[in-house]
Amino acid sequence: EIEALKGMDRILNKDGVRLTIASYHKIDGKPTYETITPMMKQRGFSSECKDGISYFERSNGDING
Repeated sequence: EIEALKGMDRILNKDGVRLTIASYHKIDGKPTYETITPMMKQRGFSSECKDGISYFERSNGDING
């Protein structure tokens, strides 16, 4: 997930982008949401994580729409 997100700059820079990512997998002993969440917030996404699933949205809408 982390490497895929790094390669998606053009797509992630558009408004209205929503992503749901299974972020409970561990890399170097820590769950991927610990890396993905700050990375996505830096790109202007709101976020929510529940039960190892991360939800991200780049807009002013409701994240759970």
